[in-house]
Amino acid sequence: MDISGHYDFGSNTVVSNTDIEEKLKALVGSKGEVSVGSSNRGVPIVTIHGVDQIDELAVDQECQNVGKDIQATFIRAIDGGTIIIKG
Repeated sequence: MDISGHYDFGSNTVVSNTDIEEKLKALVGSKGEVSVGSSNRGVPIVTIHGVDQIDELAVDQECQNVGKDIQATFIRAIDGGTIIIKG
């Protein structure tokens, strides 16, 4: 399965995609393949490919933990693929 979503920085400084990707790779490890891109508005979009169902909650929590570290909120895609960005 894939886990996808985006980080909402609110009024905080946006962190580079490279920094986000490095932090996620360090935490997710072998539980999935991390990729980070940007929307056309510059919002960091995260996808973690190949996550086993047993690891889903742990990987989701790691995305939340990275969010806390970079002062952003991880908002998971509503159905595993649809990402809604407000604003």
